[in-house]
Amino acid sequence: MRILVVSDSHERVSLLEQAIAAQPTAKQLFFLGDGTADIETAAALFPTLPIFKVRGNCDFYADAPEEGLETLGGKRFFFTHGHRYAVRLEDAVLAQAAAAHHADIVLYGHTHVPVHRFENGIHYFNPGALRDGRYGVIDLEENGTAFLHMKI
Repeated sequence: MRILVVSDSHERVSLLEQAIAAQPTAKQLFFLGDGTADIETAAALFPTLPIFKVRGNCDFYADAPEEGLETLGGKRFFFTHGHRYAVRLEDAVLAQAAAAHHADIVLYGHTHVPVHRFENGIHYFNPGALRDGRYGVIDLEENGTAFLHMKI
């Protein structure tokens, strides 16, 4: 199962549309904040694509939650924008939340810097900023293996 991961579109709806169109086999999309109005516009254009979203620090009037949990392909996803977890300074608070939520994969944005690391059995994945043309793709295999890719 292919999963598209985007964050920080910052009013670049056309880039969001391009990312979705470039991944026609994606079965899910995670939007990690700072552009919830953008994801609402894109959702209307791609109504069959399930979207999980959270709000970021620049989504002042959004009604999306600040974090979420989803299980897909046998993997537990914890997703957030990241600003409430001080991800620009360190990863310790985010790691504590990941452990508390029994996450297999943690998705976050906010820093605009792409990251993929595997630590203590948990994948940490930041796709970077879509406004800079960056997004991520996760391929979950039927055997439970996860492949995480950056698209720049």
